[in-house]
Amino acid sequence: MSYRLLIIGLGDLGQRLAAEISKFAEIDELILAGRRIEFGVTFAELLAACSQIKVRFFELDAEQQDAVEQLLRDQRPDLIVQCASLFSPWYLRECQHPVAKVLRMAGFAAQIPAQLPPITTVMSAVREIDFPAPVVNCSYPDLTHPVLAQLDLAPTVGIGNVGMIQYRVQATLLQQSKLSGTEVKS
Repeated sequence: MSYRLLIIGLGDLGQRLAAEISKFAEIDELILAGRRIEFGVTFAELLAACSQIKVRFFELDAEQQDAVEQLLRDQRPDLIVQCASLFSPWYLRECQHPVAKVLRMAGFAAQIPAQLPPITTVMSAVREIDFPAPVVNCSYPDLTHPVLAQLDLAPTVGIGNVGMIQYRVQATLLQQSKLSGTEVKS
């Protein structure tokens, strides 16, 4: 039996998951989908060259429901891992734009407008074509899943990004050290 896994979104988390998943012999084919064509093709070729599984890339805007539906129909993955967002929370960490600074101060929940649209579209596509594969959502499931559940679009399961927790702990410790005058290495 062949096993096909689809990762939607090739930002930091999607890339890391793809690199790790490509090591599993149980996966016959890894299907990658995202907006950045040149990067996606190159990344898929690199993973294929470094693993024993078939890796392919497809251009996809995760906010276009028709395109998501078509990809699911054509590729028939056994599992969907949704990592897409409008922008990465890691981007905000580095960005010095005044709006980015305000969003960082407001906390991670203020980023839901960047996390909710792609998973909403993916789940709407899954529902519309009655696609049977389970969906793992990586886009802020603690907040997106309750919203999606109210729309009867909840994914199968969500996984969080422990790196965001680490970042918040480091930021808090750094802020406290500045206030107390002690030095903390980040």
